[in-house]
Amino acid sequence: MNRLDPATLVAADASWLAQAEGVPFQLATFSLDGRLTYFNRRATDPPLETTRRHVSELLPPSEAPRFLETVRRVARTGEPAELEVATQIRGVGSRCYRVYLSPLRQQGEIIAVMTVSADITDSKRAEAELRMSVNALQRLAEERAQLSRDLHDGILQSLYAVGLGLEAARAALRTGAQDSESWIDRSIGQLNETMRMIRRFISEGVSGFPPEASLEEAWSGIIRGMQAPGGPSIELNIERETLRALPASAQGELLAVAREAVANAVRHAGARRITVRLERSEGAIRLDVEDDGTGYAPDPQHRGFGILNMMQRAAKVDGELSIHTTPRAGTLIRLELAAPSEASHG
Repeated sequence: MNRLDPATLVAADASWLAQAEGVPFQLATFSLDGRLTYFNRRATDPPLETTRRHVSELLPPSEAPRFLETVRRVARTGEPAELEVATQIRGVGSRCYRVYLSPLRQQGEIIAVMTVSADITDSKRAEAELRMSVNALQRLAEERAQLSRDLHDGILQSLYAVGLGLEAARAALRTGAQDSESWIDRSIGQLNETMRMIRRFISEGVSGFPPEASLEEAWSGIIRGMQAPGGPSIELNIERETLRALPASAQGELLAVAREAVANAVRHAGARRITVRLERSEGAIRLDVEDDGTGYAPDPQHRGFGILNMMQRAAKVDGELSIHTTPRAGTLIRLELAAPSEASHG
């Protein structure tokens, strides 16, 4: 059987040629060895002769092998294929095409591969711009969420502690107690510390205890700042070695969780006693905040902002937050995370 050259076949079929010239796509045929035999578009202006040139001459080295392999696969299997190709066209610049490849047959035998290409450069650019916009919005949302957590768990809780101290001072003044002035002094000190925290937040974008404070001072000062006359007693059982074993990235998160849990118990639980424990047990570091208050019936569908904050902070340190509570039986909030190896702290 004499095999006709695909270009001869195209030229001989005037009807097909007229339709091919008029379609709004780039239509081409390739011989089985990867040479261009027909192209219905001018590649450049003035036209650049492209027919009879090999794929390796038409496409960049990064694209040619993949395109040639696809041509050979379509010719071998007879199955259509699709791929995206990036190329550089003289006088035009970088372009991206989606190419559909299908076999051309003569009397049942595959004699060439036809490609139909659509220029998707603009859509790819729009897709990239959209992706960058989505990423930017995602970062903005995450930064806003972090800002909300820091304001709620840091500055607002500090202001709440100031309020507790002022209420205690007012109660002492009404009853003529001798410690009213000490409560006022304590509130002034807490307010000054809160202002320092706000300044640091504005200038450095971080909240939490000041860097010059020791870990023990930070826990003791912030947790005990929630104590006031008539309120629950707050007991701290903090293992010093466990506290020092915490990774630096986890120290602020655990402290924020403890402060939020204590504040919730002070405000809502009607508790007489709140216990904060930090200990190391069976390869894990465990933070417990337990109260003997009224408890409540958990509703996973309606979690408060404070609980959501605690869960997000736990996730940031690859920890697990659990809440154990029943009405009139108190509440235990537990955060567990894997303890660092001894080698990393030795």
